Amino acid sequence: MKKKFLLLTLVLIAILFTSCSKNANLEQYNNSPAALENSEFREFTDSINRTVTLPKNITKIAASGNLSQIALLSIAQDKFVGLASKLSDESKNYFDSDFANLPLLGQLYGGKGDLNLESVLQSGAEVVIDIGEPKGSIKEDLDKLTEQTGIPFIHITFTLKSVEDCFNKLGELFDRQDRAKQIINYCNETLSQAEELTKKLDKKTLAYCIGQKGLNVIAEKSYFSEVINLVAENAIKIDEPSSKGTGNEIDIEQLINFNPEYIVFEEKSMYENVASYPEWADINAIKNHNYYLVPTVPYNILGFPPSIQKIIGTKWLMSILYKNDISFDINDEFIKFYKLFYNINLSAEDLKKILYIE
Repeated sequence: MKKKFLLLTLVLIAILFTSCSKNANLEQYNNSPAALENSEFREFTDSINRTVTLPKNITKIAASGNLSQIALLSIAQDKFVGLASKLSDESKNYFDSDFANLPLLGQLYGGKGDLNLESVLQSGAEVVIDIGEPKGSIKEDLDKLTEQTGIPFIHITFTLKSVEDCFNKLGELFDRQDRAKQIINYCNETLSQAEELTKKLDKKTLAYCIGQKGLNVIAEKSYFSEVINLVAENAIKIDEPSSKGTGNEIDIEQLINFNPEYIVFEEKSMYENVASYPEWADINAIKNHNYYLVPTVPYNILGFPPSIQKIIGTKWLMSILYKNDISFDINDEFIKFYKLFYNINLSAEDLKKILYIE
């Protein structure tokens, strides 16, 4: 027992020493900007105008949560030292085992809020990167964490409207500007296609139904409705849209009144059985067989969490709602996206599984 206690004490002392050493190094260069020119450090300004000192060549990173993890896969997959959350067993099959089996570090924000600072320190991460919409307390939160750990915490803002700014920042951060440009070009092409298509066509009405009963919905103006609102007319219009991942709970009478032309389901169980429920039968989407299951491997493409995979989600929705008016093949787009953003080479069999092709 004494040996175990002594070992734990030594580990904690080592972590504290490492933290203090990093703080001392960063403080030295923060207080002497001229020294940056000939040092191994540099200054970086994040999306909330915080200037932090970072290594010139970043080799080890941690993501603050799933949203960050997904975005960073596209430009720095080789630099991860841990995961915000573990991959599902099915998703693990698509990634290199070295990445898929990285240790769990936890999440800074979100439902769990379980970021383990001790694990982050032990991981050797040189920077922790938060990507998404900035919380009201983001500056104070990241300053405090940087001070506590000696590891710089930075924020980079991401929405579909800020894709270019986000990836320009990431390109600068990792000195991978060419890679960032490829990603920006693909995103801009997709968003332009969606804008041009919906300008010349009447938007189809769509409901996104989640949960076992299919009666939790993603309402218009919800944080999770960005792709739906871009490509379709969101059929779910309620006074207080929830921006939680569980959406708003409604009853079947409300859904019947909204009467969407199309429905996309998240839960496979509801999707498979919905046609057998008489109360759903007169909804246009069900009556006309215009209902679909959202692909979720390795991540839900409509934005759970709402990260860069929303780009392929945008193309997928276009291919469903306007299949006779698009100029691309959705199968080819999935193959292209998974290679560019996840470094995954999809086989024909992989594609069938991901898109639920019989």
